[in-house]
Amino acid sequence: MTRELIIHQPVVRDLFDGSRAEVQLECPEGSFNLFFEVKNSPVSSSVTPFVAMCLPLAMSRGWKLTTRFPVSRKMHQQLSTIQDIYRYFLPGTQKVEVAMPVAEERHKPGRTAGSFFSGGVDSFYTYLKHRDSITRLLFAWGFDIRLDQESFARIATEQIRQMADELGAGLIEIKSNIREFSDQFVHWRYYHGAVLGGTASLLSPTLETTYIASSQHYGDLFCWGSHPILDPLWSTEAVQIFNDGCEAKRLEKIARVVENEVARRRLRVCFNNKYDRYNCNRCEKCYRTKIALFALGVLDQCETFKPDFDYDHLAQLRYGNNGNVVRANQEMYQFLRQHRPHPPLERAIRLAMRRPSLIKTAKHRIRSFLKPTPPPTALGAQVRQ
Repeated sequence: MTRELIIHQPVVRDLFDGSRAEVQLECPEGSFNLFFEVKNSPVSSSVTPFVAMCLPLAMSRGWKLTTRFPVSRKMHQQLSTIQDIYRYFLPGTQKVEVAMPVAEERHKPGRTAGSFFSGGVDSFYTYLKHRDSITRLLFAWGFDIRLDQESFARIATEQIRQMADELGAGLIEIKSNIREFSDQFVHWRYYHGAVLGGTASLLSPTLETTYIASSQHYGDLFCWGSHPILDPLWSTEAVQIFNDGCEAKRLEKIARVVENEVARRRLRVCFNNKYDRYNCNRCEKCYRTKIALFALGVLDQCETFKPDFDYDHLAQLRYGNNGNVVRANQEMYQFLRQHRPHPPLERAIRLAMRRPSLIKTAKHRIRSFLKPTPPPTALGAQVRQ
């Protein structure tokens, strides 16, 4: 069997309130029908968005990436550089052959600028920074919010709709099954930038500029799916893509964001989504944000966070084996000590930044071992958690 990932011709259909793009993907492990449903925007019929999304997946298996349909000449010229970057970002991947025709992508004048928007600190910061030019916010279901999280997706979508309305921006809603395919090959944290870049290309009939909010700052760049040296390389003749916000640390972003009244009422940072809570107020990211808000003296003004702390729970989070998380919390810890000393909270943070105990590590491994095997996907392979 030929070791190829083949992208067939995308099929675009009009919906009552938007568009749907479907494309058949074929690889040695089977075939998959990938879809993107988009409200409030037409979509491109080009194969280019799906080349962007499939390249890291092909690299993870060493498959040749092929299509018979033209891809953007501008992006095609960057594919070798993109692969060079991914080889370091994704250990175990390899450069693969890319076989496809190329063409200049046409675009209409008079389009606008958009920004991916989750309601969190990074995306709020980017929107506020460019609000004079950004007229569309992009919110996706099927990316960090899984397709099977229907109840939480409804809650989050309604909040985002209200935020967009209150901010005076249009909202483009996206729904996709991309992770049902991609999770078998690449972890989302290293892959999501390719999906965001491809989605920006898919929305090029509406957007000539798309911003991807950075989760890093220039002093602390690390391998990640969305990155300032990687995101712009997904640009085409039709859409310019920017990674935005690296000039500011997270505390600086939070201080800027909470000046906005909409953000104080609707800020969402949690990806835990436990019990369909908008912010669970229990995970590391919620606590890290709450500590920053407390240190800035605005926690009691932010309606989506509880104003109290469970010091014992915070101390037991024990995330000391995650260097990226420790660095972020160290920043919060130092700022707290300097600007609003609080000994019980400081002690809990110090304890949380220790490495997990041997007992906790053993329990985690036992739970992972006993965890039921996930159901097979459309390809018959198991989805990696």
